[in-house]
Amino acid sequence: MKSKFKKLIAAAMAVLTLSVGFVGAAGCGYCAHNLETFEKVPSTCIEHGHGYSYKCKKCGKLFAYDEEKGLYEIEAAEQLPLGGHTLPDISEMGEKLGYRLKDGKTEAESIWDYEITYKCALCGEEEAVSGEHLGTIVPPNLNKTQSGNGSQVYKATYAYDNDDKETGKPYTKIDFRSDTNNSPITLDPYNYIFEACEKDYSKNGKTYGPNYEWVSASHIGTFQRFPLYVPFTVNETRYVFYVIKNTTDTSVTTDPIKVEWSLNGDDWANVTINPGEIKVLPVSATEKGNINVQAQYVKVSNPNNPNKLGKKMSIEMVGQFYIPSAVAKLDIDEMPTKTEYTAGETFDPTGLKIYATYVEPSLGKSLRVEDLKFSCEGRPLTTADDRVTVTYGGMKVSFNITVTEGANNG
Repeated sequence: MKSKFKKLIAAAMAVLTLSVGFVGAAGCGYCAHNLETFEKVPSTCIEHGHGYSYKCKKCGKLFAYDEEKGLYEIEAAEQLPLGGHTLPDISEMGEKLGYRLKDGKTEAESIWDYEITYKCALCGEEEAVSGEHLGTIVPPNLNKTQSGNGSQVYKATYAYDNDDKETGKPYTKIDFRSDTNNSPITLDPYNYIFEACEKDYSKNGKTYGPNYEWVSASHIGTFQRFPLYVPFTVNETRYVFYVIKNTTDTSVTTDPIKVEWSLNGDDWANVTINPGEIKVLPVSATEKGNINVQAQYVKVSNPNNPNKLGKKMSIEMVGQFYIPSAVAKLDIDEMPTKTEYTAGETFDPTGLKIYATYVEPSLGKSLRVEDLKFSCEGRPLTTADDRVTVTYGGMKVSFNITVTEGANNG
């Protein structure tokens, strides 16, 4: 920010210098140039913009500014390359958001093979939604009994795509028992508590699975972190895409499972999935007030059996929540494990935990290391490296490191 400010001051001083005539050029005869500024126009995906330029009101000459050259005469304003695509307004998202298989995929093999997309507000081209506009939603580890029924109907377990909690992407494995059919199961963050237990944990008549990782609002306040909840802003539609794989063993049953989902108990969406299939279930809801933590609801049924599932059915799933807001700031939750280096080593971000706060205050999420960009990425460190700058969503945060000369470096 300071560097950018210095550049602007330098440009302003250069323009002022030229306008009063203290430059090597002769100006307009014996008079100084009288410059007017043409503001920079950013490019869009369909139209080139142009950089700052300055035109003399007397002689009509056009000038540009460069940090090294200073002000210099040009024939036309610098054309900027085409820019990126433009996200639609949130009011149009219902028609613009969608999903597709990732590049190179002809069919889904796992729940990670789909990506959320949007249609550019200017050109209509379909683009993948970038990471800063997505939050992961994973249903909790929870062993649940149906209301009025002593039998267990829902058993969920956290898992990670690479068996590493620190670097893996979380998802949920769920078993639906045979005595449930099309009856709402409540996923209520208010009543889930944090307990890093190694086995099933019971409290107040509820049974929780091991390391279920949901936190009650009373435990850390209503501003919980993803993947715990979907907050609502008054009259603004929220969009979630649940990717679901039917992992039911076909030796048990070949019947499909119908999954219905609601973010608020009123607006239901559904999808029917055969064993082995992977499908996307788009879910949306709008509320009349601001709600930071609200229960979600799920129902499962067997289209071939109107009374009950008939057999135990299983799924794997993860949700992607569209975040309309922009990143406001980054905070360091935990420093990386290693902060002292010898020249020639490369930076190791292991252990670093960054939290992104959004312009909309009820939004925020913990970031994975692979989503971050580092100022010293891809090169050996030198003794001049005393800070590492982390970038995400247009925001930056820095921390100190120490780099010393090695034994073989003199």
